[in-house]
Order: sequence, then C-alpha cells, then structure tokens
Amino acid sequence: MDPAPTEEDLRRVVENGMAGSAMPAWKGRLSDREISAVLSHIKTLAPDAFSAPPSQPIHAGSPPAVTPTRLASGKSVYEKMQCAKCHGAGGVGDGPSAAALKDDLGFPIPPADFTLGIFKGGDDPRDIYTRFTTGMLGTPMPSFGELLTDEERWNLTLYVKSLSTESSLSDEPQTIVAALTSKITDNPYDPVWTKSPPVRVALRPLWQRSRFPRFAEVRAAHDGKTLAVHLVWFDPSKDASNVEVDRFVDAAAVQFPLSDEPGFFGMGAVLSPSNIWHWKADLQADIDLKLAERERRDVESAYPNMVADAYPFLGKDWSGARHDDRLRPVKDYDDPTFLTAWAAENPLSDPERKSPCTEYNAKGPGSLTAQPHGHQSIAGNGQWRGGVWTLVLLHELHSGDEMDAMFSMGDERPIAIAIWDGAAGDRDGQKVVSQWHRMALRP
Repeated sequence: MDPAPTEEDLRRVVENGMAGSAMPAWKGRLSDREISAVLSHIKTLAPDAFSAPPSQPIHAGSPPAVTPTRLASGKSVYEKMQCAKCHGAGGVGDGPSAAALKDDLGFPIPPADFTLGIFKGGDDPRDIYTRFTTGMLGTPMPSFGELLTDEERWNLTLYVKSLSTESSLSDEPQTIVAALTSKITDNPYDPVWTKSPPVRVALRPLWQRSRFPRFAEVRAAHDGKTLAVHLVWFDPSKDASNVEVDRFVDAAAVQFPLSDEPGFFGMGAVLSPSNIWHWKADLQADIDLKLAERERRDVESAYPNMVADAYPFLGKDWSGARHDDRLRPVKDYDDPTFLTAWAAENPLSDPERKSPCTEYNAKGPGSLTAQPHGHQSIAGNGQWRGGVWTLVLLHELHSGDEMDAMFSMGDERPIAIAIWDGAAGDRDGQKVVSQWHRMALRP
C-alpha cells in the first residue's frame, strides 16, 4: 500500500490542524488559494513520495453502533495485538515498551494517551479506523490492515475511543466581548466577573507533550478608559519561585497585533509586530509578600546553609544581617558594577516594582523586547486556588504609546493567549498557546 498522503489528506491537516500537537487549524485564517499554495510547497519537500501514483483512499464507511459486545470484542483485540505493551493496559501510554520507542529518525516518540481524547489523525471513529488499517508512517505504529478483519478493526476502534475521558475542543475563532461596566477591578475573584459568561479558548503546546492545560476561560470588560482581561486555567501545582536554577515559574500572557493583519500567533511577525502583556507568578509572589510585610523568598532562604561573600559596595560585612536588610534597596549602595540589570532599568530586576506584569513587543520568535521603564503601563493580579490560576490584566484603552495596542469602541481586534506551566519546565517558547481569536469592545 502506497503510504503517501493524498491531496485531501494534506488539505484536511492544514485546514483542521492536528489535535494535541503544535499544528493549528488554518481554515478560516488562510484562504483556499493560500492553503493550495502551502500544499504545493509541501509536496516539493518530499518529491519521491508525491511522484508516485496517488494512493487509493481508504473507504471506512459508517462506524457501527457502540454496544457492550463490540467493546468487549475490541478489548480482546487490544490484548491480542499487544497494544498494552506501548499504550498501557488502561490506554494512558505507560506500557513497558513506551520509554524505548523511537521514530524512523531515531528520536524518542511517546505512545498516545487514549484517555486524553487526542488522536492526531482525527478523533472521528473513521479516522481511528483508518490509522489501524494503514498504520502511521515514520512511527512504531504498525498496520493492522492484513492482520485483523474489518469487524475486528472497528471493534478495536470503538474500544480505544471509549477509553477517552476528555473531549477535544474546537479551534474555531471565538469572540470575546468586552462590555462597558462601571467597575473595573484587579480582584480576580470579584463577583463582577461572574456577570458575563466565559469564552473557552482551546490551547495547544508549542513544545510537544501529552499533558497540558487544554483550554483557558477568557472574559473581558472596560470602563471607557481601562481594558481588563480575565483569564482562568487549570494548573495542579503553584510554581512561583525562580530562586532555584532547576525550577521554572507559572506565567500567562495575552497578545495583540499592532497592525490590521495579525502575524504568527506565537510571537507576531516582522510586518505585524505584537504588543504582549505578560504576567509571572514569581513577581506576583514577591509583591504579595511585600504587601503582607513578609520577607521575600530569595537565595538565602532557598539554600539556608549556603556561604555568601560580603558585598564590598555595601561597605559592611552583612553575613549575619537579616534577609530583608539585604534585599531592601538603599540608594547610597547602588553600584552598577554589582547591580547592572537594575542600573540598566531592566523591569524584571527592579526590586521596587509595583506590578507582577511586564509589557513587551515582538516581531517574531527570538525578538521579544521589554518596553522601557517609563513605558510600562500594564498591571495585574493573579491568584492560585485549588489547582486553578485566576488572573486579571489591566491596561489603558488609549495609552498614547505607539508600542501599545489601541482600542476603540466597536473594535474587533485579534487576541491570542499563552500559558506557561513551571512544573512542566515551560519557559520562553516552551509553552501552550491559542490561535488568534477576537476581542470586541461593546458599549
């Protein structure tokens, strides 16, 4: 059987994306002509595969009804074909051979976790049936087309599908309405936020992994002067310390393009730069501790048995000083030799900062640049309770700064979401993101 995908296969992937991967859906975001141009270019990347006659499509037909008998038969087929060696007895991808699996290029490739409801070839039963019939080129997943009868493949399909405990979320563009309100608050738990229903926005990883927050709930409001964006997402652990070198922090951001046409949803583009409002849990923790008049967690508290040299620019040996004495900035001791980032007005290094947020601009991956100290106009407040982060971001509708996104009544501007999970090692481009959606300002 010729494994080369058909034109229809390629178009379906480009239009609908691949669930659970970094491949987004481009239907409605690219024209048919643009998608056709992308497909033509893809074929030039594998000329040998596409020079052969087109492969015969698999006609799966209509899936049979799910019955206890078919599910029991499918489970027997699952055991017969030793699917559990890779995918595990419960289908969570924890089989004894899982850690040793590699793709055709020799890279590690974890088996699918069926409980997530993510099937890269599509979650329709006919898509799963087709994968069992053809196998998956370049992976250890074999073809069962000549090993199982049609009925056995269908029963296996229904059984594997039944293991899903989560459902996939549509990647279609959503509209988030920011309605006029008399009260704008940075309290993420204020009852005012329950007055409008949330928009559930699908998220996908830019750094491939199986476990990640699948969606964020987004609300918005404005009072004619300030825009507030309210985000909620699941995160089983609170990661708010950046002191240890082997730990990373939770974070979130919203992105608005500065041009009429949005660029890359991950970080903008040269011809379509982005304005990014970024919040970090460690900065939030520092501010919360300061408000509570408690010492900020720093290297000395993370490593209580460490030995530190005296800082000569302080003019004293403070090896026995209190932690807050070391932290508190004293203008007489500001020596750029030792505090270069602070002296350069790096907003992330300012111990007197009032906001856990930083405002950036970007023109594509690798171009992220913090706005200068006097241009930072983003505020926010994020709190974690019971495995859920709730965050409010506040920004002027018209700041007058050419580096900021501007909002007018009746506008519908693109907006994209990004989430970082510190426990998963997320940082920089390792994150989960949404596609472009729409933010609509309403009177």
